[in-house]
This record gives sequence, structure tokens and C-alpha cells, in this order.
Amino acid sequence: MGEHWDAIVVGAGVAGAFMARMLTDSGRRVLVLDKGRGPGGRTSTRRVDETAFDHGAQYATFRSGCLEQFREQWLKKGWLAPWDGPFYLHDERGLREVVPTATRYVGVPGMNQLVSGLLEGISTVFGEEVCEVHDRGDQGALLETRSGQSFTGERVCITLPAPQAAHLLSGFGGIGSELERVRFAPCLVAMLTFEGDTSYEFGGMGFKNEKVSWVARNQSKPGRPPGEQWVIHGSSDWSREYLEESREWIADELHQWVHGAFPGLPQAHCKVGHRWKYALVEQAVGRSFMTEGRISVCGDGMLGGKVEAALLSALSLYESWTGQQDPSH
Repeated sequence: MGEHWDAIVVGAGVAGAFMARMLTDSGRRVLVLDKGRGPGGRTSTRRVDETAFDHGAQYATFRSGCLEQFREQWLKKGWLAPWDGPFYLHDERGLREVVPTATRYVGVPGMNQLVSGLLEGISTVFGEEVCEVHDRGDQGALLETRSGQSFTGERVCITLPAPQAAHLLSGFGGIGSELERVRFAPCLVAMLTFEGDTSYEFGGMGFKNEKVSWVARNQSKPGRPPGEQWVIHGSSDWSREYLEESREWIADELHQWVHGAFPGLPQAHCKVGHRWKYALVEQAVGRSFMTEGRISVCGDGMLGGKVEAALLSALSLYESWTGQQDPSH
């Protein structure tokens, strides 16, 4: 069965990586398990040929004062940098520039850099999908993976999207029931590259009442390679309706839309589709975290679908685990 860990974190996204880093820095022996091929979760960076796209979360804000010290650390390490835009909104009033109410930060050289940096030096196993969780009381917790591996730890922190966590924890009545009430919206994505420069100069542009909700010029973010790299996010309603379409169809549809919305664009040199089934939290639990015995859950499904919400959730759980704050928080 191997090593017995002080804590096992399931999920190598923002909440999982932050939780693992805080526990490690406080002297705990931590193991991170993730079914994916690399770190990031919904802050993943997708590599296509010679370029890379932030195809999930586009940026992070740090409005909460309790995150300020961490933000400053990550800026000094070069993991984060401000994204200056400019930003626009297109709605029933037409197109106008908008000034964000909080600075938008991005990972450098990709959104996944924050997670990658946080996981440096921490034992992390990718390609292992946890399929069973057992609370064994004084003996700690036992996790079994689809490949037949077993891992044990004193405590377990689940940071998966709530629907996946609910399925995994269906035997834990209280937690499972609350997780089942969390609602996510999907997001279909196209990643496009154009040869040469275009006449468009913007960072990100939001759309309302369209089949697209967001368009970003990826190269407008700091630390990105040159060249026109656009990310197109489908709206929640449109993405839900066409969720089961092929990635090729998704890329073609969004490519066609962007040509109608941005006249004069050349044909895309490369176009890749992606499907985020659990992209945006529409209904959250409303609590920072949940704990039942030796098993806890945190992540953006607790407080809302933002990078900052995931960080706050993990910070609250860490404070509870380490006795720095009332566990009922």
C-alpha cells in the first residue's frame, strides 16, 4: 500500500494546489492525485503546435484582503502579472470599453503557471483517477484509483468539480447531498491562430445575448509569444445545447461566428475545439468548505465559480485543519 501521508489532495487545480502548498509549508507530508496529464484544472494551458492558449479561466482577481500576501508572493516569483487589456463589452447598447473594478491577473507564461508553481516540490501523481474513498476512523483514510492503486493518509481534501465530487462521495450522506445541489454550466471553446497581424487591438471582449460570451486575444497577455491567438468561449445556453457535438464542429461553428463579428479577419491558420463540461458555477454550496470525518471538500463550487473563490475556499479549509480558525467557518 506504500507511504502513509499526512494529507492527500485530490485534484491538481487552483484549490488543490493552494491547499497542498499551504500544508507542505506548514510541515505536513502531502500527496496530490489528479486524473489529468498535468496541473491546472480549469486554469490549464493548451499547447497547440508552437503556441499555447489559456482556454479555461482567463484571469484571476484578488479582491479579498486575506489573499493579498499570497498575491504579492506570486507576483515576486513571476508566476502572475497584471493583464492590462483593454477590455470591451458588446451588448444591446453596442460596443464600449469597460474598466474592471479590480486588477485582472494572469499566469505567466500561461494561466497554469500559478498551479505549477504551487506544486513545485510536492509529490504529485497524474493519470490516477480516484474512484473510491473510505474513512477508516483512527486508521485514517483510504483512496483507491481506477488503475488499482491504493493510497492512505490521515486526511483527504477533495477539490474536484462538485458533480464529480458528489459521485465520488455518494456514500457520505451529508456532503454528498449538498454537493448534488451545486449546478455548473458548460462552455464550448475554440482556439484560433491567424497568420500575420489583424487590425484588432484589444485584450478581452465580453458579449451578451450572443452564442459567444467571451473573446480574448491571448497574445495581449504578458509573457505570451507573438502572433494572433484568439480564444472564443461559447455562451452557457449555446454550450449546453450543443455540448455533445464534436470538437471539430465546435471549432468550425465558433470560427464562423468570429468572422461575422470581426470583419476582415483572415481564415484561421489553426483551429481547435474544446469542451468544458463543468466550466461555470451557477449555484454554489454557499459555505467555504465541508468536512465529514477525515474527508473534506473545497473548491470553487463552495463559494462561486472564480479562481478567487477557489483560493478562499482552500484557505478556509486549511485554517480549519490547522486550528487557526473556527472549523464551522
